Amino acid sequence: MSLIRQQLDPMNAQRGFTLIEVLVAVLLMSIGLLGVAAMQINGLRYHQGASTRAHATALLGELADRMRANRAGVQAGNYIFNTTPALPADPNCLNNNCTPAQQSTLDIREWRIKLAPLPNAAANVARNNATGVFTITITWNDLVGGAAVGQTATVNVLL
Repeated sequence: MSLIRQQLDPMNAQRGFTLIEVLVAVLLMSIGLLGVAAMQINGLRYHQGASTRAHATALLGELADRMRANRAGVQAGNYIFNTTPALPADPNCLNNNCTPAQQSTLDIREWRIKLAPLPNAAANVARNNATGVFTITITWNDLVGGAAVGQTATVNVLL
């Protein structure tokens, strides 16, 4: 009987959430959503860095393949360069038969245009005359923790 009386007594019945309980729930939900947003931002940042590294690696392989296809230009030393000079002029190999030197100029021009999307990118190709190994190096800046950090990708090619 006392149990039934407590259930019917309006003074003892629970009437809903208090304002403090609602505020605590909103606070916990806000902290959770901020955590999800931070994870999303970090995921995007890491994805961008990985995408940039993949692009640089693909460019290294592409230039090595272009060099393998034009051995006469390689032997003449036409692929040894640094990206500080101006972009070479287009030798118009589509309409003319190009010499190996012109083909190497076209290869370097097209390759450097593809290099441009990398942030603050620079590249160079050097040859070790003793071994005949060409070293292709690309450097660029990547955002790590909000600061620009220099990154480098290198490949050695024996031609």
